[in-house]
Amino acid sequence: MDMHKTFYQFFYALIAILILLSQILGTLAGFPHGASLFGIALILLYLASRRWDAAEIRFLLVTFVVGGAYEGLAVHQEWILYQGTSGYHALPWWMLVSWMSLAILLKGLLRGLTEHPFRTLLLGLCVGPLFAITGEQMSLLTIPHPESDLKLIGLGWGCCFGLLAILAKENDDVTKSRQEKQGSS
Repeated sequence: MDMHKTFYQFFYALIAILILLSQILGTLAGFPHGASLFGIALILLYLASRRWDAAEIRFLLVTFVVGGAYEGLAVHQEWILYQGTSGYHALPWWMLVSWMSLAILLKGLLRGLTEHPFRTLLLGLCVGPLFAITGEQMSLLTIPHPESDLKLIGLGWGCCFGLLAILAKENDDVTKSRQEKQGSS
């Protein structure tokens, strides 16, 4: 792997980590909307660094929809209840922005996992409950029935991560074939 590509993967991972940290710290400080706007600005910086590639935009939007659909299901089934949302079954923007930052991580730091969707599924299975427990400890959310809900959260995150790994690989394949066509013409 050349140095240029390594730098950009590090840069994208750094952007994703900054988004996640800003979401957590901004929400804890009582500025979830400001944190979400900052996260969206960093996502726009990522897209600008990728030269507004249509495949990257599509992948982030798909991640937004997949993450939003899963979070909507989790909230509707009352596996998770978010603090400070405007409605009983409302999703916080910071969580949706966090899913897009996880997509950037999948494209950068965790790129090797896109070759192995099962490993990505296992990662989601482990990370989902850890994020939920951490969120509850930080008073960002409530898990009404931890003994059963954490299993469902892990299963949901695992499925989402596996699906996103498959979609990230397909997205990379489409981008490569497009670049090869442009290079040959």
